[in-house]
Amino acid sequence: MVDVKLSIDDYSLFENTHEIPWDPIIEIMEVYRKCEDKTKVNLTVGAYRDENLKPFVFTSVKKAEERIFSSNFSRAYLPSTGDNEFNKLCQSTLFDENHEVMKNKRILTVQGLSGTGGLRLATEFLFKFVSQKMILQEPSWPNHLVMFDHLGYETTITSSYDLNTNKLPINEFLGVLSKAQEKSIVLLQACGHNPTGTDPTKDQWKQIAEVMKKNKLFPLFDMAYQGFVTGDLAEDAYPIYLFLEMGFEMFIAQSFSKSMGLYGERAGPLHMIVNDPNAIPNIESQLNKIALNDYLVPVGHGARIIKTVLGDKELCELWKIELKQVVGRLSDMRTLLYNKLIEIKCPGDWEHLKEQKGMFSYTGLTEKHCDVLINKHKIFLVKSGRISLSGIIPSNVERIALAIKDAIETSK
Repeated sequence: MVDVKLSIDDYSLFENTHEIPWDPIIEIMEVYRKCEDKTKVNLTVGAYRDENLKPFVFTSVKKAEERIFSSNFSRAYLPSTGDNEFNKLCQSTLFDENHEVMKNKRILTVQGLSGTGGLRLATEFLFKFVSQKMILQEPSWPNHLVMFDHLGYETTITSSYDLNTNKLPINEFLGVLSKAQEKSIVLLQACGHNPTGTDPTKDQWKQIAEVMKKNKLFPLFDMAYQGFVTGDLAEDAYPIYLFLEMGFEMFIAQSFSKSMGLYGERAGPLHMIVNDPNAIPNIESQLNKIALNDYLVPVGHGARIIKTVLGDKELCELWKIELKQVVGRLSDMRTLLYNKLIEIKCPGDWEHLKEQKGMFSYTGLTEKHCDVLINKHKIFLVKSGRISLSGIIPSNVERIALAIKDAIETSK
């Protein structure tokens, strides 16, 4: 064996690499993890926690897995476009078999690597065949812009939240849409906006759709929270039905990570609704090629769980009941925090907390306020002021509210 001695002067192919800063949320989570204060509170978590602040496993999912593991299921590779039964059953969370889209076979569904994978398939396809221009409201889920930049999109950024009013700046958004180039893609979060919790009202959705229709813009829906806002699958999909009524073609990246608690299983469908069913085979072949190049095949186990739940009437009904319970807890915690802030006369107008929807809330707290909360009170949140309602329970809400009051009063 030859003993090779290297000196620090030896050339390396990797000498030009550099460290990338941590994601701000991951960085705060790491500080939280190292904090030894037993009263610390975590309001950063992007996954649902129950009333004991523990990861929640749906009973419907447990029962589905029991059935799966008691059967002789195959562990063979799936096709690149996924499990066909899974794809069909996922369509049923949006449309019944008598819906016009289903009867006229205007829908194509392929399985992706959950919502993120579906977005990746969609954006690669759209970049090649529809437009290389994207419109994105910021703040948004951080991976949106990263993905668009990586693919080479020319992205127009507009605001999704006005810190002065704690509302959606709808006129600014409509103004950007009215000036957009024809066929530009518009990323729209269908419900439960991440990270602001501020969804358009139904009237605002109509205004958005009208401007997009007039300017021939293409909707790409990110639907990560269907059912996680109102507990009603159809109600949370309102903008999709609205856009369909107005004659839009669209892509919908759907996720069950939150709504079934399947964060790590990475199974979710990408739906495409087209005006001409004859285009579907061509679209499917292109998506098949993209999937083969990107990751070969999707994940089997998550799809097995989802199709078992959706395909069994009893399990599906149990899932919907559990989903309403989860949504109810989040709604209760939102109300509890609002009431406590009012009770202790915390400075500011907190009406926006009640108006926001889903798991997240943009509190309106500044970075300075957040520093006080983290460093003095050991209440950990994203420095944009975003909190996850999942981290609130009745026993810690007063501590959180008093800390917010202190942060505001001491930061004047």
